[in-house]
Amino acid sequence: MQINKKDRIPTIKQLIPTKSRSILDIGPGGLKNTIHEQMFNDVEFEEMLVIDIHQPNILERKQKYIDDSRYTFINEDAFKYKFNKKYDTITIIHVIEHFEEKKAIKLLNKLKKICTGKILLETPDQFEDGAQVVAEEENIHQEHLFLADEKFMNENGFTRIFSYQQNHLYSNSFYSWEVK
Repeated sequence: MQINKKDRIPTIKQLIPTKSRSILDIGPGGLKNTIHEQMFNDVEFEEMLVIDIHQPNILERKQKYIDDSRYTFINEDAFKYKFNKKYDTITIIHVIEHFEEKKAIKLLNKLKKICTGKILLETPDQFEDGAQVVAEEENIHQEHLFLADEKFMNENGFTRIFSYQQNHLYSNSFYSWEVK
């Protein structure tokens, strides 16, 4: 289903359970990226683990939520992190494209093992020439290493929920995987 970019957040919010005991949010970025706040502002949850490889992102978010004991912030690579519990909802928004394909598959499989509900994932699925993102000096983790297109996502058990045109250079798709 193709949607208008302005309908992205309301559509995502319909996919997130309004009550979730535990949420894992991987790679939310810094506070200028407000999608995470918009996604979860109506969700009742007991705990949320936020993990990001880029330390300034974690420090910004930790400062914002310093008085909210439901949050735990970890500055680490999600691929290397040893998860010791399971989560009802896992979000991984614009992260998977920053891994090489084999590592992306391993990460998706790792997340499936710790998910008791659903994984919600958004990633670019089409680049025009010249739209490939390269890392900036202050955050070397921004580089896009591969394109997780619909075929790749389907092969790994994910279903496309919607797509939208980000701008004239690329489009994004939103996928879901649910415990069966």
